[in-house]
Amino acid sequence: MVMQRELEVVDGETSVLEVQTREVLVTGRVTRAGEPAAGLAVTFAPAQGGYTMFSGAAASTPSVAPGPQPLSGVTREDGSYELLVLEPGRYRAARRTPDGAMSPLTSGNAPFLEIPDVPSHTVDFTLGGARVGGVVVEQDSGKPIARAFVSFTAKVSRGSGMSDSQGRFAIETEPGEGKLRIMAEGFAPDERTLSVGEVGLDELRVEMTRGLEIAGRVVDSAGRPAGELQVLARSETDSSASGFGRVLPDGTFRMRGLTEGAYTVSAGSERAGFGYQAGVAVGATGVRITLHPASALRVRVVDANGQPVAKATARIEKIGGTQAMFPGRSVGTTDQAGVLELVAPEGLVTLLAQAEGRIGRASVECRGGAPVSAEVVLSETPAQGPPPR
Repeated sequence: MVMQRELEVVDGETSVLEVQTREVLVTGRVTRAGEPAAGLAVTFAPAQGGYTMFSGAAASTPSVAPGPQPLSGVTREDGSYELLVLEPGRYRAARRTPDGAMSPLTSGNAPFLEIPDVPSHTVDFTLGGARVGGVVVEQDSGKPIARAFVSFTAKVSRGSGMSDSQGRFAIETEPGEGKLRIMAEGFAPDERTLSVGEVGLDELRVEMTRGLEIAGRVVDSAGRPAGELQVLARSETDSSASGFGRVLPDGTFRMRGLTEGAYTVSAGSERAGFGYQAGVAVGATGVRITLHPASALRVRVVDANGQPVAKATARIEKIGGTQAMFPGRSVGTTDQAGVLELVAPEGLVTLLAQAEGRIGRASVECRGGAPVSAEVVLSETPAQGPPPR
């Protein structure tokens, strides 16, 4: 598609600029147990080489202007939808029901969608046939907890959503056994195994307890407060236990809702730099995180013969020998040349790459914000099960 736009130059004359776009019309149907699923807001978002988390805002109802809308559409009575993607590439899809239930959409077994460079493309989605729903409340007072993040992961599907102002949530999934996980700021995470039958589970009551906390301050390399950043905590003994929060303008932070144990606490951004502290006991209130410049990290993934591996997933697994979470581009997918760009904190960075069951690791030292490169060689033998975390 060619779009023409008039641009006025300084001397009062105008010129016409032609902008070449590569929009693709995406159409398809959403069904549940073979029947059309009407009234769902379907949204696409660029995968951008990493993982996209959808929230309720991401699936807002599209504009009522005529014709297909960019990245968003609503299913009709027959379950059909249409939308525009702005260019070919890799996308993730999500949907929201009229009652606010929110979850990712998948087509087949791939966690993302490949939209080819064609004028139109069809993607059909099949929803799970069961429903997991209930209410999230405080254990002591019984008051509802709004905006709790709820997810249910089964063998062949994963759904997620946010609780509403009354603490209620609803997730659609395939029947079978899976794990229900609930996270809310200020509360200890709740996780339980559920067996979901064909009729679903609609009256769950999740009572959450106030969690423990970690507090401290974030400063730059000169010791000045560094605020308006994200701070994360990851348990050093339980990979499912984590915390998050915001750093205030004066550099202070407070993360609540943690369980017992030791954590690695990290903070920062690509622009401000990153810092971390390992071995932080829950309940600590004087944690000090010092930021250091971030390094642009170019990663090349190859096979045992040195040939580039496209569509391999690579992530920063450890920093200084410690598993940690960092805001920003710490995970991605290689292009056709087997290359991706990450942003790394200062220290000895261990990379983990995976493709088609094969895995590989490599380490590289990042210092002073200088750009660095690393090559990861994948093993010949397929890995047994998921890679170590």
